[in-house]
Amino acid sequence: MAFEMQNTINVYVAGCFAEQDRWNDLICRLAWHLSPYLDKIGVIKIQAKEKDIEDINVPDNLDTHIQQHIDALKAKISLTSEETLRSNLNSVDPRKHLFLLADEGSFSAFADESRRFSGNQRFFRIDPQNVRMEGSFYLWATLHAFRDEKAEAEKFSKKFAEMADDIGEHDKSYVFGTGPSLSKFVDENDFADGLTIVANSIVMNDDILDKLAPRIIAAGDPIFHAGCSNYAAAFRTALVKAMDKTEAWLVCPLRDVQIYLTYLPQHVHDRIVGIPFDAQMVPPSDLTENFRLKPYGNILTLMLLPLASTFSRNIHIAGCDGRPVSQNSAFWAHDKKAQFVDKMDDIKTTHPAFFAIDYNDYYLEHNRNLETVLSALESDGRTCVNETQSYLPALFARNGTDLLRAEDQEGQCYLPETVAIIDPDAKGEWGHFLSYDRRLGEVAENAGLDFYILCRKELSNLAGEKKDQIIPVFSRHSWTLGNKWPDVKTEDLDAFATEIEQGIRELERKVSGDILLFMYCGSIEVADILEHVLVSHPRVRAVINLFWAYGFDITDPAYTNQWRSLIQRLAKGTGRVRIMHSTQQITADYFVDYSIEIPVLPHPSTTFGDVAAQRLASDSERWLRRDRPARILFPGGARPEKGYAIGAKACEILDRGDRMEVSFRARKAENTPGAMLAVLDALKSTNTILVEEDFENDDFVSWLKSADVIVVPYLPEAFSNRTSGMLVDAMLLGIPVVAVQGTWLADEIVRHGTGVAVRPTGQALAEGVQWVLERYSDFASATRNAAMGYLRDSTWTKLLQVVLDQHGVNAEAGENQGPAVAITSIETTSLWNPTEACDVKIELAENSGALLLCYEDPILMLSRVIEADSDHKAFLARWRLWASEMLDVVRKNRDRLILVELENVQQDPNLYRVAFAEKSIQLPNFDGDSTSVPCAASIALARIVLERDAVAHCLFQEMQASALRPANIQVPSDLTIQEIAAQYREIKSRLKAADSLRGALQVQNEKQKLQTEEISVLRENIKERETLISEIRQSGSWRATAPLRWIKANLLPERQA
Repeated sequence: MAFEMQNTINVYVAGCFAEQDRWNDLICRLAWHLSPYLDKIGVIKIQAKEKDIEDINVPDNLDTHIQQHIDALKAKISLTSEETLRSNLNSVDPRKHLFLLADEGSFSAFADESRRFSGNQRFFRIDPQNVRMEGSFYLWATLHAFRDEKAEAEKFSKKFAEMADDIGEHDKSYVFGTGPSLSKFVDENDFADGLTIVANSIVMNDDILDKLAPRIIAAGDPIFHAGCSNYAAAFRTALVKAMDKTEAWLVCPLRDVQIYLTYLPQHVHDRIVGIPFDAQMVPPSDLTENFRLKPYGNILTLMLLPLASTFSRNIHIAGCDGRPVSQNSAFWAHDKKAQFVDKMDDIKTTHPAFFAIDYNDYYLEHNRNLETVLSALESDGRTCVNETQSYLPALFARNGTDLLRAEDQEGQCYLPETVAIIDPDAKGEWGHFLSYDRRLGEVAENAGLDFYILCRKELSNLAGEKKDQIIPVFSRHSWTLGNKWPDVKTEDLDAFATEIEQGIRELERKVSGDILLFMYCGSIEVADILEHVLVSHPRVRAVINLFWAYGFDITDPAYTNQWRSLIQRLAKGTGRVRIMHSTQQITADYFVDYSIEIPVLPHPSTTFGDVAAQRLASDSERWLRRDRPARILFPGGARPEKGYAIGAKACEILDRGDRMEVSFRARKAENTPGAMLAVLDALKSTNTILVEEDFENDDFVSWLKSADVIVVPYLPEAFSNRTSGMLVDAMLLGIPVVAVQGTWLADEIVRHGTGVAVRPTGQALAEGVQWVLERYSDFASATRNAAMGYLRDSTWTKLLQVVLDQHGVNAEAGENQGPAVAITSIETTSLWNPTEACDVKIELAENSGALLLCYEDPILMLSRVIEADSDHKAFLARWRLWASEMLDVVRKNRDRLILVELENVQQDPNLYRVAFAEKSIQLPNFDGDSTSVPCAASIALARIVLERDAVAHCLFQEMQASALRPANIQVPSDLTIQEIAAQYREIKSRLKAADSLRGALQVQNEKQKLQTEEISVLRENIKERETLISEIRQSGSWRATAPLRWIKANLLPERQA
């Protein structure tokens, strides 16, 4: 029987087992972990009976060396009852003694005692059947209870300095994992030019050790390396042989070092270094300056990369293969020559809870951590190169030149022939989902691209869709993945990974060319999964709109730690997945908080296609009719975040006024909250028209058109950074809007003057409606003018172009498919002379060749007219005629048309002769100097003039839309698409260089010769912007301030000039 001693630490073990095997297991684990500290232990009190521990046998799965420590452990054991144990735990000092819970079933019985000890890092759960990290908890328990962490850290810091002197500095280092690619890579390469660092079970392979001659061996796992299983025993045996063979240093966590100093032979102790953990630190890049490790769960991020970064500037990584994310049955595969395959069952038996996980939980987190570490090292001036094939996107993105596939090498061609939208949300016609898909499909097909929808399984029988365009695969909604952080379920991510993989494989079976995936309601979680999936699909790229980012604070430390590094890399636009966002507010936040620029995705109307939108924007202004009451529409749904309650309150108030007809959308769903239903019941006692039925698209448009004012009371908590199609539709229809301050809608309204933004109350909404009605002519005029300006950047054609641009594909003809088609004969014309356009129509009737149509940007043309002090109004009148004639040519010859800006052709006609034909291009004649570049002020003024001329601007937009990819033009047999594309890339590179040089010269010239008139224009521009800033600030929209910071920064230098 053991007795308590003063100045010693007692260990209290709670848990009672019916099976002898459980007692054998517990006593053996205690012997393994406590034997190094028996001289510091007074007593080990265990809730057991004498017979339970009388005859202890070491199980076959544990290290046989444990047997020799059992008797010494038993000498310290004192058996006790549950009641006595609880009494002891409540009477001793919880800052000094140690409490271990060996059976999770007893947790509730010792709940108070566990709280008492846990605050002092003296309570640990060690049930291997139910506690995944029990192996590390044993090690943490002994570290905190029996060791002086600070003194040990100082001692090993000095030893690490000795190790650094021994190893020296290197230009290059190699770190090795144990993936299937390891042996082949080692066999085929020489590593004499750098420092080699190995880890884990590589120590078992003598051939690899002979080839690599490692200077450092890293071991960081608490169960595979410092644990009590036969697997760990086999590792330690091989480790000692490897240290003897190579004279390498062993580096391990300070947490584990006492195990190695206790159980490894004395002659290797001088080459063992333990490094302390610091969970709050950034990833370390030089351990000689900051002797701490960030406790990641993988040896690569935990030790290999920090060690390599300490001794070299260039880090090469091999043998870290990962696995496809859909293969979720194990951590990953290993090189059989570098793994204790015959011992794997032993360690799984010893630590069953450790392996009872969803492996993607670990795998996805590891890749994110890896991205964070690599990014941090690169920020500190290190170069990180992956040398072997890996499914881990963080490594795949850093593949060395020998690994890059042909389609990913610089200079190779990615030309998508198919666009597919990822839509896991549409279940039918309700909502905007299918409308969005169809609008995008229309412009994609007009551009000559194949179009598909990867959709929910429920959509397989949707009437009216082209069956071959529907690929039903999804079972999870986008918000299930993107709107639940930090509580996204791995099972949902697993399902999405499997389903998107199925969808991509089906797409690849249907089409032969490159594929571009696009997702509007996307999230960083989706982008992360797609990065994993697309590693295995070289023909496929993706553009993900981070729609659901509006709901999160991206400065939250937890969010930043998890996602910042990945978002920053994706924003660089170098991988197979690119990211965007649909509001400037969010992109401004990313710029300020993450120092990155994310492209803004255009937000066209899902209700109206491009042609209809252009036509609506050109309509005359609306006016209030006097022969009927003013019609006020509340078209939102019955959802709290859409301001349903304050909207209903506003209806009650407006109902008391004169000459108003108020309509309130009262569509209910199965999950409509009871409070919302009560709101509807209250409105039934007023004159408010309740609209409860679902609309077909045409009926919905008619309903909207009937309004004089539309009220969209969406609330800031959901819509501060979220777009609204309702606002866009109202703008196109010319209808002023009342919205709530602090939302994207409010920012747009204030920017364009298309309505008013008010406080989020029913009274404020009603007052806003009255304000608009009293000044209706002004708001209607501003709304009509704003519609055309909005369409400049927010058409479906523009959206497609922007999405394609993210992967370097320009949807405009001559930039996307122009270089990949054969031009058998060339005819040229110009918008400058309508007679030439008429002549072309006649010639094309007899000629089956393709038409290369040269035109000049009307903004450049108009700016030259302004600089020449000519009559720009007369020019616009002529230009409208020429544009109409040209569009007639375009419409009748769409299948063989390539549109090329004259500005590009004139820079070097010989280049375009190489790209498109052997025949020279005859350029049209221009009056005056058509090659000069106008000054910035003239261009700005020309843009304003063109935008204010609705007819001219509409023609220009239609011309741009009509210039998309030609169809039905055959590729010549003697030239491949890749060869033509390569020629074209060279041309574009030279043209871009010429543009840059000319731009630089022009900027220099402008600074030297800036005239008074130009300064005046710039000052007026400043005043307009400052007025806009003031209006937005006065609106109370707090989210509007972030995107204005760069405006203020850019205005100051202009003011000084």
